[in-house]
Amino acid sequence: MDRFKASKLLKNDGDFLIRLGKSMDDLLYKPVLSVKWRQRNYHFLIKEFNSLFWIEKSQFASIASLIRYYLNTKKPVTQNSGVILGTAILSKKFNTSIAKSQKEKRGREETTDLTQWPSESHIGEVLEASRSFSYALLGENAPFILQNLGKIAAICAIIIFLYICTVF
Repeated sequence: MDRFKASKLLKNDGDFLIRLGKSMDDLLYKPVLSVKWRQRNYHFLIKEFNSLFWIEKSQFASIASLIRYYLNTKKPVTQNSGVILGTAILSKKFNTSIAKSQKEKRGREETTDLTQWPSESHIGEVLEASRSFSYALLGENAPFILQNLGKIAAICAIIIFLYICTVF
C-alpha cells in the first residue's frame, strides 16, 4: 500500500496502520508506520537490524512489541514529530486474496474485537492487512526475495563469468 492510500484511511489524530512501503534508497519494500497527527500524515520507516526493530531510539524484538510500547506508554513515536499512537486502522480491502483465505480458514465472518487490543493477534491483523502487492505475487517470502534479489543477481553474474573463463 502506498502512502496516499494509507493517508485516505487515516481520519482522526492518532489513527495508524502498518504497511509495506517502497524505500526510496534501495527500492525494497520495508515496514512503515503511517499515522495521522494534527491534520498531517506521518510515515515512519521501521528500521530492522539483527532481528531488532526501531523507529528512533528504543529497539524491540518485533514490530508488534514496538507498536504495543508506543500504544501503552503514550510516548511520542519521535521527539521531533510528537506523534502519539491512538487507534489502529484494520482494513483488508487492499489485499482481498489474503482476507478471503483467512475467512475461509476460520469458516466465519471476519470480526475485530478492539477490546482485546493490542493483543498479538490484532497486531498481526494490522500487519496482515497492510501487505503490499509484492505479497500477492511472491507470498510470505516477498521481503526476503526482494531484499536478496541483488545478491542473487551478483552470484549469477559470478557463475556466468567463471563458466565463460573455463570455456575459453
